[in-house]
Amino acid sequence: MGRRSYFLRSLLLLALVASFIACDRATAPPPQKPTISLSPTSLSFTATAGGTNPASQTVTLSNTGNATLNFQASPSSTPAGWLTVSPTSGSVAAGGSTSLTVSVNIAGLAAGNFTGSINVSDPQATNSPQAVSVSLTVNHPAPTLTSQSPTNAPAGGAAVTQTVTGTNFVSGSLVRWNGADRTTTFGSSTQLTAAI
Repeated sequence: MGRRSYFLRSLLLLALVASFIACDRATAPPPQKPTISLSPTSLSFTATAGGTNPASQTVTLSNTGNATLNFQASPSSTPAGWLTVSPTSGSVAAGGSTSLTVSVNIAGLAAGNFTGSINVSDPQATNSPQAVSVSLTVNHPAPTLTSQSPTNAPAGGAAVTQTVTGTNFVSGSLVRWNGADRTTTFGSSTQLTAAI
């Protein structure tokens, strides 16, 4: 009977140990990881070619995880160089946030549409990398009129070629005479001609 009792006690002890191990595994805390959250997730800038840079914009970087976020922030754009972010690295405590300043520099950019992104990463984060998309529209500067020749034409008279001089003309600019668009020839950024 002693052996049987010893055997039953051993089985009971083994079952108890297995139960403790299962409970310990079930209650082990999840691993501590940061999580990247960006707001807003897209930015849009507008400027005029040859003008001033548009105002910088702010993105809030939050850490919604349960460990410190050690981030790197970097711009990516085509062509390279017009997009910047500051700061480019730092730490955000779990549950905390910081601001990223996004700026554009239009120097050397012709009128057109440009795209880029701000990429935020931390190899330890649950969702790295994350990005903010950035669009930049550079408009043509407004044209200015400095002179036109001739300044008038007789009603019902022979066709006249109107020469318009000024600045910031582009291919596709139109001369309007008496409220109607006329067939216009682009000569340069300073001269247009039109049949009147």
